[in-house]
Amino acid sequence: MVPYLFFHTTRIDRDLGRFRAFDCPHCETGHVHLVAHRVVPIILPFFTLSTGISVKCQSCKWLRDLKNEDREALEHLRQLGEEHHAGKVSDADWQAALDAADLAVIREARELASDWLCAECGERSPLSFAECWQCGTANLATPAELDEDAIRDAADRLHRRIGGSRGHLTIQQDNRQKLRDLLDGKGEL
Repeated sequence: MVPYLFFHTTRIDRDLGRFRAFDCPHCETGHVHLVAHRVVPIILPFFTLSTGISVKCQSCKWLRDLKNEDREALEHLRQLGEEHHAGKVSDADWQAALDAADLAVIREARELASDWLCAECGERSPLSFAECWQCGTANLATPAELDEDAIRDAADRLHRRIGGSRGHLTIQQDNRQKLRDLLDGKGEL
């Protein structure tokens, strides 16, 4: 009976404050917060099974769990961001601190917030847009620019679209080029 208790858990979040290192890469608002969390059994909430730290958008609920070993650096950046917002830290010092931190979540958010140039009309669109916001032309990323995570994300979206779950989808090496072609708009379902 005891192992059964530990399979029914819940996550308890504690907001540590606004994280001003980047805007939400999903909804592009500045409502990203640093959140400490712990996982507890539902019937024994005082017994902590694990702890962690995340960044979470208060608007769209975008969430990224982070490495516990980055916690100190993240909390320092959160505090420094508040001081920068209050005018106590210069823009140059704030930018230098962000660059020096070299945290994966900041790199990911910056990449997602990047723009791409439309080949058809020349307008800039956020990298999160699959099509140009102005003319609707597809983002023509070359297969070399697509990394394995992008391929996995596209496979997840595709598989959900046809009614399956990721656990049942295995992309084999010979199918990766087909998926890249599909992402580039060259292939068909």
